[in-house]
Amino acid sequence: MDLLLFEKTFLALVFATAIAIAVSVSKLRGKRFKLPPVGNNLNHHDLAELLKKYGDVSVLRMGQHRLMVVSSSKLAKEVLVTKGVEFGSRT
Repeated sequence: MDLLLFEKTFLALVFATAIAIAVSVSKLRGKRFKLPPVGNNLNHHDLAELLKKYGDVSVLRMGQHRLMVVSSSKLAKEVLVTKGVEFGSRT
């Protein structure tokens, strides 16, 4: 008797799962995902223009974070190697 109840319960679960998968797949087919705007994908050109205007070292604010951008290899070496501990410990 218990085996019959288990079999019916198992078949009901399999059937319910199959229906849920079929419904979710049919909803996803017609739905287009909204992606964030990408722009013109030439953001490095915009950054180069800003660095020409304001110099080799700039600070950009992206959301809540401030980013320091260094465009010179000499300055990048100084920031990353020579003064790495000082710059790495900043918040």
